[in-house]
Amino acid sequence: PELCRDLNSGEYNRLLQRALYFHKRYRLTNGTPYTFMVKATNGIGPGPAGGPSNSVTPMTGATSTGLNSSANPSVFGQSVTFTATVNGGISPTGSMAFKDGATNITGCGSILLSSGQAQCSTNALSVNSHSITAVYSGDSNNNGSTSSLLTQVVNKAATTTTISGHVPNPSAFGAPIAMNVSTVAVAPGSGTPTGTITVSDGTANCTITLPASSCNLTPTSA
Repeated sequence: PELCRDLNSGEYNRLLQRALYFHKRYRLTNGTPYTFMVKATNGIGPGPAGGPSNSVTPMTGATSTGLNSSANPSVFGQSVTFTATVNGGISPTGSMAFKDGATNITGCGSILLSSGQAQCSTNALSVNSHSITAVYSGDSNNNGSTSSLLTQVVNKAATTTTISGHVPNPSAFGAPIAMNVSTVAVAPGSGTPTGTITVSDGTANCTITLPASSCNLTPTSA
């Protein structure tokens, strides 16, 4: 097929040189060869159309996808933002899927690109090493691409444990004392700690299994 436009002579070479970038504007089909003819117009009137150009075949643009993490390593419960950037191509649009191994990260299976970028934020990664990739879908003008693997390391969050009270106080020798204890994760970590807490006076001890918050300690000396 031929595409004829009324262009002045100064635009002739520019159109040929940039034909691949015009194919979206002119609704050309990728993979189909086209020739171009130019008809110049001046103050006297239109001139004859020039001969057809060499065949030009619009093709989809090649892309690559870069990926980075806002915090690596991170700790359990910390929010981490993955940013994927599509490089190359022709004004890439479409969507990005962020994967942990072969599985989409929750809420990040199809993030629309904005200015060639997409972001995924999550605080749901378990304590482990995670193999994160970003997969660009491609669009009508650009091929899809997959980022290199990013190994996201998630460590345990730090915690603080506090004795918030002990009843009765004072107490009688041999009488149990109710020890009230709290344990919380330290920012940027979050979540509810599990496991056990051992309360000790150096000789006697008692154990709290979370989420319980107290145990009875019976001292063996005054």
